Amino acid sequence: MIIGIDIDETITDTKSITLKYINQYAPELKGILYEDFSEDAQADFWQKYIGMIQSENEFMPGVKEAFDYLKSEGYEIVIITARGHHIDYDAEGITEALFKKYDVPYDKIIYRTKPKGTVANQMKVKLFIDDREVNLLSAAAYGIQCVRFVERYDETSKFRQFTNWSDLLLYLKMWGRENHGN
Repeated sequence: MIIGIDIDETITDTKSITLKYINQYAPELKGILYEDFSEDAQADFWQKYIGMIQSENEFMPGVKEAFDYLKSEGYEIVIITARGHHIDYDAEGITEALFKKYDVPYDKIIYRTKPKGTVANQMKVKLFIDDREVNLLSAAAYGIQCVRFVERYDETSKFRQFTNWSDLLLYLKMWGRENHGN
């Protein structure tokens, strides 16, 4: 059985590293998010810093344990990411080095993915985990079961939400027994 999983803000905390680089890029805008920049400033920011931001990423607590569990239970893990979609940089090299550095297993990484639901459907994903509602809605339109990884529970969602990988792993174990026969 195949599980699809996003990277940024789902298995890595990219936001906190991004904020660090925003403070370097525009110290006068301390605390502002890149979404608040003009379109040109966003493009300039990402072009300058995306490689460094993603190179400094670390996996969230519990990710390795969850991925190790999934692999031990025979699941195929397909990473579905938009990395490399808008900006030309070494998304593949940076991302694969991250997985290697932390010895986190996976079967395949699909880059530059939008909309994610189409790719998840093509890959025959049964469960998709992402932080963005739009990506989950795209996958759910194909009948794929979805869960949302969120920073806080006060975010609204049509999907079951998790703020940490320990709780998500408990859910994955339950989901697996119900859908995989384990």
